[in-house]
Amino acid sequence: MLAALVLTSAVAEPAANAKDDARFLVRRTISLPLARQMLAAAEAAAVRSNVAVSIVIVDDRGTTILAERMDGAGHLSVDVALAKARTAANLETPTADLNALYKKDGPEIATLGGILPLSGGIALIAGGVPVSDGSAVVGGIGVSGAAPEIDAQIAAAGAAALVAKP
Repeated sequence: MLAALVLTSAVAEPAANAKDDARFLVRRTISLPLARQMLAAAEAAAVRSNVAVSIVIVDDRGTTILAERMDGAGHLSVDVALAKARTAANLETPTADLNALYKKDGPEIATLGGILPLSGGIALIAGGVPVSDGSAVVGGIGVSGAAPEIDAQIAAAGAAALVAKP
């Protein structure tokens, strides 16, 4: 398995204590330890489903915190998982929901390959899930490499790790 880039940032909220300058905001986001926990939960779900996938976890801005391509996962699956994670985090919506909306009001998704060619790509394929701390979206998780419905289940398992206490 290949682990990749590690970055951190945070979701905007007022500065916490009086000595902080109130003109600036402090952001909350997924920490690296939490990203590792989410990735482990998603990978376990993939193993239970007997599929090899790529898993990408991003902060609320869509910046990669952690990425993994399981042995046997397609070489392009990391790029697709990243597009799914970014889309879910930035639009604060599961990509499966966007797929349904787009199919209803837009051209057939198959004609576009499931990814709109915007900055970094907007994924309209199931497998991207926003991650919330209960009050705001703090990031997203994207999974690619299996059928879209299975990708979505694996991503949901990873996102659920947020509520599980270690």
